[in-house]
Amino acid sequence: MGTFRRREKKFLLDPVQYQHFLEQASPFLKRAEYFESVIQSVYYDTQTDALIRRSIERPLYKEKLRVRKYLGTEKDPLVYIELKKKFEGIGYKRRALADWNELNEKGLSDCSYSCEQIGKEIRQFARVYPDLHPRMRIKTTRHSYVDKEDPDIRITFDFNVTYSDEDLNILEFNEGKELLPEGTVILEVKVPENLPLRYTKILAGEKIYRRPFSKYGTAYLKELGMKGAAI
Repeated sequence: MGTFRRREKKFLLDPVQYQHFLEQASPFLKRAEYFESVIQSVYYDTQTDALIRRSIERPLYKEKLRVRKYLGTEKDPLVYIELKKKFEGIGYKRRALADWNELNEKGLSDCSYSCEQIGKEIRQFARVYPDLHPRMRIKTTRHSYVDKEDPDIRITFDFNVTYSDEDLNILEFNEGKELLPEGTVILEVKVPENLPLRYTKILAGEKIYRRPFSKYGTAYLKELGMKGAAI
């Protein structure tokens, strides 16, 4: 169904930084085919939260599994199931389709997938972590752009990010708790290799600095009572 390899760089922007960055970057960007979307993801973890606890430690290698759904397709039980791995800053994603109802009924190991090879990898992941279960739901509104010169360069902005660790039905786009301070925008740049100079100049000029950030990790720490946490 899909295999992706890329570097992902994340930045947290205040409203002024967002406006200034977009104004200066607009000559280099065009709207993606699906420009505006509401995305909902459910992250899986073990009973001891082993995956997110390891991720928070920022190891050279980390992995996670999530299910993703887009607003407007709620009546269709098909969801994207994504196996994500990162090694030394390079992200790898394997993605296939699955039926959400079947997934909940049979589990990761016995569910059927649109791509058998990726299905085998998901089942292997489930054997390594046999107690995987839905753990956190994240919802965000996203604006997506691609670079005019290199369509493999994607730039996205996430707004109004909410989360819930109780309401985990991905087919229902319910509201959750606010993840970040009001007005905060998540800028994510996805590139095959290095970010072109035309963008790094804008970031430097606006004093926008890269920082490790995880929506799931930040939500997890907030629920542990670590107020103001953002990783």
